[in-house]
Parts: sequence; C-alpha cells; structure tokens
Amino acid sequence: FDILRCTFIHQLNEAVQNHTPDVIAVDEIGTAKEVQAARSIAQRGVKLLATAHGSSFHDILREPILRQLLGGVQAVTIGDMQARDKYYGKKVIAQRSGMPTFQVVIELSKGYFSANVYTNVGQYIDKWLAGQQCIREHRTQQ
Repeated sequence: FDILRCTFIHQLNEAVQNHTPDVIAVDEIGTAKEVQAARSIAQRGVKLLATAHGSSFHDILREPILRQLLGGVQAVTIGDMQARDKYYGKKVIAQRSGMPTFQVVIELSKGYFSANVYTNVGQYIDKWLAGQQCIREHRTQQ
C-alpha cells in the first residue's frame, strides 16, 4: 500500500509539472506526504478538489497532519500589553501558521443530505482560534 501511495504522490507532482492541469481531484488525503503533495499542487496555482476524512471540520483542525491543509496551528507568545488588552492575560495563544491549501471547505454530514460550507477558510480559522464567533453556511437537500 505504501508503495502505491508513494507512486501516486510522484504521479501527482509529475502531472502538475508536465501537463499543467487546471484542476486535480484527489480522494482521501490522510498522510503527511499526501498533505505535502496537496499543498505543493495548490501553491503552483492548480485548483485542487480533495477529500480528507474526519468527523467534522473542527476535528480536522485538531488532527496534527491534516490541519496543515488548513494552514496549520502554532503556539505564539505575545507581549504583556497585548495579552492584557486582547487575551485576558493569556501570554501564549494559538495562531494559524500558514495559508490554507483550500479557500472553501465543505463538510458533509447526516448521510450527505446536509453540508456546512466554510468560505474564506483562513479567516474562519483565525476567528475560531481567537474564540470569536465564526459564520458558516448550512445547506440541506430537500
């Protein structure tokens, strides 16, 4: 299985380099190498449609490997004044460490008849990490 996945990752990178696709679709990103390949593809300007399995968007944010698709999270030490003024005296806060691979995330639930749509993923994650109210769009199939 690992050999097949490594070959698949190599083929993805080769396809981007040699065939300049507009869009690449990938099912079930789950390993660190797959995350790295997905980020590389997106950074080259190729639109990426992909799945990553988790029970929710927020679970993906808590999962160390997959959260890199959403920009990653890092602990940051802030100054005394900023801690006092913005973070109730908290000196170490969580911040997004990079750009998300995806601008939009769609979270399927309830037997695929309902979905949460997260637009502007970077902004959503920044607000969520800061403990602010986050807005997502909820859609259902009638």
